[in-house]
Amino acid sequence: MWFTLFIVFLQYIIHFQDALAGYLLLLGQLVDAAWTPVVGYLCDLTSGFCRLGRRKSWHLVGSFYRLFTRDAYQVHMHSAH
Repeated sequence: MWFTLFIVFLQYIIHFQDALAGYLLLLGQLVDAAWTPVVGYLCDLTSGFCRLGRRKSWHLVGSFYRLFTRDAYQVHMHSAH
């Protein structure tokens, strides 16, 4: 569902051309397809930390990373206006 909302946002709010909006979504999918196996391999090599196990450790790190990058992006967007 977020793909639909994101492409509408790119086209009608940011005023990207239709093809550019589509290419950006495609690029995101290609990057995701390339990095998912790499992160899975790296996850398999680690033993985890804080007695959480490997998968939950990576999930915890990714959640904190996402939290801080999202907030930094929102602060940047609000200060730009």
